[in-house]
Amino acid sequence: MSVDRRWEGRSTAARNTPFRRDDARPAAIVRLAVSESGHACRDGEYRSVLEACMEHSRRALHDSARERSTCESVPGRKTDTKDCQWIADLLQHGLLRGSFIPPNPIRELRDLTRMRASLRQDHTSVANRMQKILEDANIKLAAVASDWLGVSGRAILSRLLDGEEDAEKLAQLCRGRLREKVAEMQLALEGRVTQHHRWLLTLLRNQLEFLEKQIADLDIKIQDCMCQYQKALDLCITVPGIEAVAAANIIAEIGVNMEQFPSAQHLASWAGLCPGNNESAGKRLSGKARNGCVWVRRSLCQAAWAASHSKNTCLSAQFRRLAARKGKKRAIVAVAHDHPHHPLPHAEEPTTLPGSRGRLLRPEKCRATQALPNTQARAPRPSGHRSEPRLLGNPNPLRDIFEEDPNLRSKRNHAILALLIGCGLRRGELLALTVDSIQLREEHWVIADLHGKAGHIRTVPIPLWVKEAIDCWTQAGGVKEGCLFRAINKSRPIWGHDMRPKVLWEIVKKAAEAAGIDKLAPHDLRRTCARLCHLAGGELDQIQFLLGHPSIQTTEHYLGCKQKLRVAVNDKLGIEP
Repeated sequence: MSVDRRWEGRSTAARNTPFRRDDARPAAIVRLAVSESGHACRDGEYRSVLEACMEHSRRALHDSARERSTCESVPGRKTDTKDCQWIADLLQHGLLRGSFIPPNPIRELRDLTRMRASLRQDHTSVANRMQKILEDANIKLAAVASDWLGVSGRAILSRLLDGEEDAEKLAQLCRGRLREKVAEMQLALEGRVTQHHRWLLTLLRNQLEFLEKQIADLDIKIQDCMCQYQKALDLCITVPGIEAVAAANIIAEIGVNMEQFPSAQHLASWAGLCPGNNESAGKRLSGKARNGCVWVRRSLCQAAWAASHSKNTCLSAQFRRLAARKGKKRAIVAVAHDHPHHPLPHAEEPTTLPGSRGRLLRPEKCRATQALPNTQARAPRPSGHRSEPRLLGNPNPLRDIFEEDPNLRSKRNHAILALLIGCGLRRGELLALTVDSIQLREEHWVIADLHGKAGHIRTVPIPLWVKEAIDCWTQAGGVKEGCLFRAINKSRPIWGHDMRPKVLWEIVKKAAEAAGIDKLAPHDLRRTCARLCHLAGGELDQIQFLLGHPSIQTTEHYLGCKQKLRVAVNDKLGIEP
């Protein structure tokens, strides 16, 4: 295949001659590679050349910023003519990858959605200028009204521009829930608005209304263009966080034919949502995400932020899990990365998502779903409902839990379970216990100065059978100081200076399996302790002291106490006539 050098050697004026569609002859073009770097990226000429040549070429390869590292890898070749020769040589050897060029209807829709986004930015900029002028006049409208350009805010603004200066009359224009803040609004409207301020606000208000009209016209045009993609639109809006505007933006950028993306990971990488992979000499360098399609990235990040505020979704669970460790900004990008992986739960037939290549994405393959198992299948709980814990008021299975074993590990587990059930400790409280915290007070063994939830300090009495289990463990393990419970290794009896929470969960799980109890959690043993104390005749306030509840209502909720009217407590007070 030869390289066409018709432009080589021509003058600058000849090379700058506007391109004509007749120059793209069907017989002359077999494959086409177009550069988007340097002065060749003048939008009008560049697009006219590309669109005209694509009509007659068998294959068009658009060399974008992703391929510049390949195209500019040879030093000393930095003229337009040599760049063209080098790109053509790479094309002949198949070293260029084709970029994503959507069909003409999608490109037209893309122009509309991008223009709408630009106008929305201009609208926000004008609104900020208006707010700045109001602040200059000491009008604090935005400090009281969350949407100061709503119905109430616009009514107040119109009266201000008409010359009204009475703050009490202006505050009476509030509507809806803003009527509850009339007094605060009156204080916020006590400013000094001059004729200069009114002239500037009138100019900006006219500009704001003009932008709103243009955005409304664009919305109508976008809806007309989206009619042919209604099915894809209906499927996209079923994903948490994606509504009609975001779905239109995503479809306008990536189209509806997913064959150009081998997988969802490729789509996320193309959008610039993947971490950077920069390593040299075995050293991990910056992991900053590379540049991608900013329009797709912005739409997916906005949808991720909306999804993070949704309820009972795997994406919101993923956001909360990552935000606690990485911060909100990194968590938003991670959720936006997983948006193309998210299944469509309400689709009536097997559906494809961006990057799925016709494969139905299952919830168990979604990384976000793993953070919240069976989210879609879980039935909603009634308001105020709490799952019923195991073993409440039923001490029979506890005898199987406390079956002793002569080895050291069983003695430690026996002491842990005894403290959970006999003293009603929380997981964190048990793991923080030290040997010195076990003391003798008022002829009774207690856990002294136990720091509980929300900083509450209490003293917890220890039953004799629990103290015997603790002594058996400390004598066998040789624990004389420090943390009361330690990890146990096969090579060394006592390993480390403390014990991880995961080990505590495993101890309770194995004890429950041995006793034939399904899904027993450490907190179930705490609530079981409360119920057994109540059934044994313990007073409600003493149970509250034992568990460390801040209020008696929490203890009543633990015990499930209900008022008995048939046999009321005040029927027999001993003072009846």
